[in-house]
Amino acid sequence: MVTGNAPTRLRYDGRVAEPEYLICLECETPVYVFEWREGRPTEVVCPVCGNDDPGAFATEDDMEEMSQGAEEADDE
Repeated sequence: MVTGNAPTRLRYDGRVAEPEYLICLECETPVYVFEWREGRPTEVVCPVCGNDDPGAFATEDDMEEMSQGAEEADDE
């Protein structure tokens, strides 16, 4: 689960291919219906918590990077 008070807002650089699904950073639910343009989500709504902020969703790769970063910080 994502920790902290607010979800991390992700920035996409336009080189990311459209993923199969996005993960809501509020409740970690996979969301399969969304609009994707220029390497980032433009419209997405989590069916569980209602989150509709495109910056508050992550790809599976983003989630892996965030968890690896957290593990590295824990190791220090």
